[in-house]
Amino acid sequence: MYNKFVLKVKKICPAPGYILDIGCGVGHDLRYFQECGWKVYGIDNNAGKIEKAKTSCGVNGVQVGDILQLPFRNEFFNVVYCRNVLHYLKIEEIPVAINESLRVLKKNGYLFFMFFSTKDKARHGNTLFLSEQEVDGYFGNWTLIEKAEVSVEESHGGSGLHEHTFWQVIGKK
Repeated sequence: MYNKFVLKVKKICPAPGYILDIGCGVGHDLRYFQECGWKVYGIDNNAGKIEKAKTSCGVNGVQVGDILQLPFRNEFFNVVYCRNVLHYLKIEEIPVAINESLRVLKKNGYLFFMFFSTKDKARHGNTLFLSEQEVDGYFGNWTLIEKAEVSVEESHGGSGLHEHTFWQVIGKK
């Protein structure tokens, strides 16, 4: 079962094209994008997860990488998809990450970002939680397709089902 956010990609901008999944992990979302007809690329800062993505999903366009310095040429992707990554950055790194995402995105391409809201009740360690004012500051210059706070039930490594509140921001370059 795929998350509702990943399904929005197909609805808003159907394949074919090139899609980058930033923070792709073991490749669950990449597999869905590939099944939809996208040419998929992914980066993650965890080499073990990248190896799993290559073997379990059969995805070769994945590599260890950093959202702050994306290893791709300018204006290469039709879609940049970044779910559950921004909230692990330092606050001063967020504009750098957004600018890097824009750099690799083609004109008229789409950006999909999902990250924790300040309304999330399940706080963890050094994780960032962004307010609506902060979201507007980072994404206010975009042509927004959607900016919404959503509640999502998730399970993490046997901890049981619990609810998180996320921002979903979808924009067009």
